Amino acid sequence: MASTPTSTIDAPTGGAASPEPAAPATVVANPTAPATVAPAGRPPAVPAERLRRAFEQAIGFDAFLAGVATHADEFAVALDRTALDDADRALLATIPARVDVLAIVEDWCPDVVVTLPVVHRIAEASDRFDLHVLVRGPETRDVADAYPFEGRSHIPTYVVLNAEGDELGVLVERTPELGVAVGGLLDAFLAEHPGLDRAAFPAGLTDDARADLTRRSFALRADLHELERRTLVRDLVAIAAGTAPTRPTAA
Repeated sequence: MASTPTSTIDAPTGGAASPEPAAPATVVANPTAPATVAPAGRPPAVPAERLRRAFEQAIGFDAFLAGVATHADEFAVALDRTALDDADRALLATIPARVDVLAIVEDWCPDVVVTLPVVHRIAEASDRFDLHVLVRGPETRDVADAYPFEGRSHIPTYVVLNAEGDELGVLVERTPELGVAVGGLLDAFLAEHPGLDRAAFPAGLTDDARADLTRRSFALRADLHELERRTLVRDLVAIAAGTAPTRPTAA
């Protein structure tokens, strides 16, 4: 169970128009990151005992934020601008039972910076949505690698489980609408840097180019933050409520 786009740095160049949120994700192609639901009868990606230990290794959002070493200012901005509205809360009220969400993250990733605060606000607003933050590292890499796309894990990966520990679905990196926008930025960036190989990206990025792409990414996500919030709420609720479409998984 896993599906994602390839990303290490998020991007579309600023100023994209905000499309209306579509029905729950249906596209499974780079650079989008749709919610993914395990086919019926598929065994869990992580054995129960390892999953139990993963929850023991996980920390709360506040503890994670206190330890952020990269993009601390951007995390603060993203958290400050994120507020759920009545439509979001109405969707959250449709979750039929409590779910646990295991967020597999690292603090350097722009996708983590802009999505994790939204997931935190969801957890604050709903007593049926419990957030657990698992920092990807040497001791947790096996869990992250259980949700690969194109041969490797991506961050953030949001794994939604029911009270019995059954996996309900996975959302990786960003929603489809944001994936389209990020893909546009990446296309523009690569056109400006013809020496970079898209298949190997981000290999070959200089420090200056990486900083420029990260800056553009944060600017774009600031412009689209309301769309990002609405579509994240939509897709995570769809997984939790069992209404997200089932998709093939990638190995």
